[in-house]
Amino acid sequence: MRMTFLRFFIWASLLVVGPLPLLKAQELHFGVKGGMSLTRISEDFGLALSTVNEGKLGYVAGLSLQLAWEPYSLQTEVLFWQNGDRRQEINVVPGGLETDISDITTRYISVPVLFRYHFYEGLYGLIGLQASFLVDNEFQLTQITDSDTVETRGSLDNLKTFDLEVPFALGWEAPFGAFIELRYLIGLTDIADLEDERNTHFGFQLMLGYNL
Repeated sequence: MRMTFLRFFIWASLLVVGPLPLLKAQELHFGVKGGMSLTRISEDFGLALSTVNEGKLGYVAGLSLQLAWEPYSLQTEVLFWQNGDRRQEINVVPGGLETDISDITTRYISVPVLFRYHFYEGLYGLIGLQASFLVDNEFQLTQITDSDTVETRGSLDNLKTFDLEVPFALGWEAPFGAFIELRYLIGLTDIADLEDERNTHFGFQLMLGYNL
């Protein structure tokens, strides 16, 4: 399944990039960007009495290359992205209630290929496809009862190494090259090998950057 999505991503990228040499590009921009993210992982909450998904604050940083022929642009990037999930669940256990606080941190190298359209006076929109490759992960579980608190730390061995997302974005770029951008990402692939559960990433990225 992972290779199927990877082949689709590569062929889709070639179909977009292939015709570009036939166009007369007006400008080529190199950029740097960075910012913060707020992400969650969707999943089946099972039999939890109550669940509060707080989301996971993370960061994103990377480089971009933009080929522009106004009002359109094709943009590709290499990003290092920390995301994950943080949630609190209340479960019924023998003797009372137990509060489980789980914190998952994942780090990816992401390669988006984006189509960019410039609307008016620096305002632009983006849509595309993003391939993400898992670098590492951390997991922490805190179990709290009336009589005890148990904390477990480690990593998850059932996470898949490849993820595919669709990013949507709206941004504004100043005439001298500085920009601000808000992205929303929807995960298309199941990020974990779990039976009877589907886990996908989704969340926001807020980035500042500069195009040369």
